[in-house]
Amino acid sequence: MDSADLVIEVTSDGEKLGELRVSRGSIDWAPRNHSYATSLSWERFDRMMREA
Repeated sequence: MDSADLVIEVTSDGEKLGELRVSRGSIDWAPRNHSYATSLSWERFDRMMREA
């Protein structure tokens, strides 16, 4: 991950849910206690948000 990427730790009621990683090319979600992240292109993310 590029050092310029934005990493946001997401918590609820003081418990970490995961990390949201934002870069120029994609948005990634890394759940707590998992070694992988799910990646979406910005175009796919846009479609998902419009459908929600």
